[in-house]
Amino acid sequence: MKIILFVFICVIHQTTFSQDQGSLYYVYGTKDTALQTGSGTLSPLQIVSINKDEKSQVVTYKFDMRHSLMQQFYKKHISPDSIQQFAKFYLLDTMNLKKWEKENELQLYMQLTKGKWKIIADVNRSGTFTDDPVYFRDTSFFANRNGLFIPVKVKFWHYGEFEKSIEFKVLPDAQLPKKYPEAIFNTWGGARKIMQGKLHIGLDSFLVKLYLNDLHVFYSKYNSNYSVSNVNENDFQLFSTAYPVYSRKDSLYIGNQILILDTVSILGDTIVFRKVGENEAMKGVQPGALLTSVFGKHLITGVYEDIYFKRRDSKYTFLHFWGSWCGPCIANLPKLKTFVSNNTEKLDIISFPFEQQQDTLKTKKLIQQYGLNWKQIIQLRDHPFQKSDIVKQLRIEHFPTYMLIDSSGKILVRTSKLEKITEVLQ
Repeated sequence: MKIILFVFICVIHQTTFSQDQGSLYYVYGTKDTALQTGSGTLSPLQIVSINKDEKSQVVTYKFDMRHSLMQQFYKKHISPDSIQQFAKFYLLDTMNLKKWEKENELQLYMQLTKGKWKIIADVNRSGTFTDDPVYFRDTSFFANRNGLFIPVKVKFWHYGEFEKSIEFKVLPDAQLPKKYPEAIFNTWGGARKIMQGKLHIGLDSFLVKLYLNDLHVFYSKYNSNYSVSNVNENDFQLFSTAYPVYSRKDSLYIGNQILILDTVSILGDTIVFRKVGENEAMKGVQPGALLTSVFGKHLITGVYEDIYFKRRDSKYTFLHFWGSWCGPCIANLPKLKTFVSNNTEKLDIISFPFEQQQDTLKTKKLIQQYGLNWKQIIQLRDHPFQKSDIVKQLRIEHFPTYMLIDSSGKILVRTSKLEKITEVLQ
């Protein structure tokens, strides 16, 4: 079974679904606006020439390390056997690499005078800087490692011509070690190479951010790393310790499914995950299980409380797990409010917002906006002491999740659809 993620950057396209020969195809399109300050690998730019009198230098950046590999091979620093391995890993096309070498370089002219930077990138590859855009920036602009982003089109070849539009980040005179002692000033740069898409599994969605870990313009499963959000999150911070980095060898656990990276398209707009198993332990506490109580802190009042599920009256207990970061959760709040209003006599309602500490103010505003005037027991996933024990205890992996519990403490329904709860209550 394969789960395929398509990402079309700069094209807005609604999610579609089809099934063919046991494979699942998921199509999602988005423009990646959340990563305007993100960049790929920043590296010191190689010096082409230096003019100390006018305090300027010309530097170059190579977008594709395959040319360097071939140069090493020609110098007999790499054996024929090794180059065959590299050909597989780095999509080496030795017949066409040479003619595309210039297309994979970017030269920049940089001059620093009177506290102002003058930066020109040879984006049209004409070999001169007189016909290219000129950028001026004060030295204060780069003081906090802010980068200048320059739009660049890069061509490359792999049994066919490809072109990518990327943003090249320039970071002159950065507070980083100098690689070239003769340099007048530091110059670092890198291409923004992060692709973002959404993987749909059942009713839930997961953001996937794919990026290159070396100097390349193309993607393959060998040179790509990726991170995956928690279920139904609207965004997540790449390279954060809260979100592990995966590669082609890693197993990805999503809910009760175990996936591995199968293939990646050369432009990074299609990722194929292959299902390799199911993790039974991640299915969570299911209907039929008995719950005694939970202990937690009210988000609004700050009061701690033991909540017991076993009771003498005939009321049900309704549990609602949600988050301010969860798009489907927010979309469902008006329906939830109506559901609660129609079943007040039958239910005790408890919500469990699963949040980062910095987002609790947003959570409170949503509670007020939608009139969620019942117990809200906060579950903090990034607090060293107030941990999300209830979410972990019940193994809540999907948001929103609804549970209906009878007067004996038994779970009757565990679902992401309110309609399933309504069927039991009628």
